[in-house]
Amino acid sequence: MRHFALILSAVVVLMAPASALASSEGPAVRVALSMSPSQKGSVLRAVLMNRTDAVVSGSVELMLPDGISLRRGPARFEAALASKGVEVHTFDLVASRGIETSAVELRFIPSANQEGYSRGRLFVSGGADRLTGMTTEQAIEAESLGTDETGHRLFAASRLPRSLDAPVPNPAGDAAVKGRLTWYGHSGALVPGAHVKVELVPPGGGAAVATGLTERDGSFQVSAGDGEGAVKARFTLGNDRWLLKKGRKAYSWESPELTLVEASVIDAGEIVLPKGLPSSEAAWIHGTLSLALQAFSDREIDISWWNQVGINWPARGDYYSWGEVNLTEPYQWDVIGHEFGHAVFHIGSNSRSSGGQHKIDECYAKTLAWSEGFATFFAAVCHLDRNDPDAKFQFLVPRRAPIRLENVPADVCESEKNEWRVGSALWDLYDLHGDGTDSVAYDFDRIWKWMRDGNRMASLSDYWAVVRQDLPAAEREAALQALEQSRVDLQ
Repeated sequence: MRHFALILSAVVVLMAPASALASSEGPAVRVALSMSPSQKGSVLRAVLMNRTDAVVSGSVELMLPDGISLRRGPARFEAALASKGVEVHTFDLVASRGIETSAVELRFIPSANQEGYSRGRLFVSGGADRLTGMTTEQAIEAESLGTDETGHRLFAASRLPRSLDAPVPNPAGDAAVKGRLTWYGHSGALVPGAHVKVELVPPGGGAAVATGLTERDGSFQVSAGDGEGAVKARFTLGNDRWLLKKGRKAYSWESPELTLVEASVIDAGEIVLPKGLPSSEAAWIHGTLSLALQAFSDREIDISWWNQVGINWPARGDYYSWGEVNLTEPYQWDVIGHEFGHAVFHIGSNSRSSGGQHKIDECYAKTLAWSEGFATFFAAVCHLDRNDPDAKFQFLVPRRAPIRLENVPADVCESEKNEWRVGSALWDLYDLHGDGTDSVAYDFDRIWKWMRDGNRMASLSDYWAVVRQDLPAAEREAALQALEQSRVDLQ
């Protein structure tokens, strides 16, 4: 009965609500972890659940932080999960010392797509005799410094060691703070914190005395007028286009204390978010969304239509609903791009969308396939190389991964009622890799203009009608051949 309760809980937590307008197919294998004490240490229990109707083969890999080791048995082994099957594995763990909050991770790496793993994760702490486990949400709550009066969930950032510049006179006559924001990316390397809201706030709380944004390289300079005294730089993962949050609480980090100097610029140094803590992984999502913003800004596309979109993490599923994006995993760049593509489609294009159940390789309503296909195409614009002869995703729809846009499998339903075909058709209109009957390459600014020029477009055929009207006669046939190369017959 204990196994049954654990399995049921894991499934319910990760299901998207029925009200979701659009959602991604979840991972083929779910992984749920729990921790319990044993006579000689602690036992990690892993439940692997195959959500598909087919056998899924792959390898299981246990990843442990420093100070924790396996008492016996392998940390990596092969597994074949039966259709809708469930397997339970246990691992005897021992800690060599006291452990602060650290992540234990179990990955299932499918044989068919070894890059597109799924994972279960537990944050553990304790001593050599016993480890206690926490979910991601519990670990974030434990790490949080609390919330302020404006609803920010606060965390502490630190300053990387280096000599700070002495205050320098500010020609503008204002007291100002400069610095650079960075965080540790998914690879473990430091990356710039771009497009992040910066506020100068009193150390004890209260209204911000100045506000700005970090640049693309993470640098910032915020002026506080004739302000004086102590402040902290607060960094919130958001801007006018999106806001990362859990419920109503935005993710924010505060720097060490600074002292404003009249008519001078002071150096805050390089501010870094903590490494290895769950809250900092929210920054991975922000970094992925920054590529969406840059897809527009690099081409100088007007984004006055772009209202702020709420980004909820961690959520119960990956879906777009009621004007907000909900996400389960911060490392799934293509899933994040796809779900945010729904937001862009919904608020920015002149198109209709619909919700409902859908499978990427089957046919269904044109309107749903149109919105799903565009969302996948938008993720590709943000992340994939236009010259790639085999443009594909890593985590999107593990049941059929890797999802190839340039080379769609033959068994995928051939119609504009299929989202995979729609996404591929748009990619052929955009990419620089000529193949088959694809001899055109329109950049995203042109493709987006057509998305805006339509009149409540409900299908790829509706979109083609807008494109056809805008193109010179000499280009129309080539554009149509590029679109229809993806096995869609356009009206």
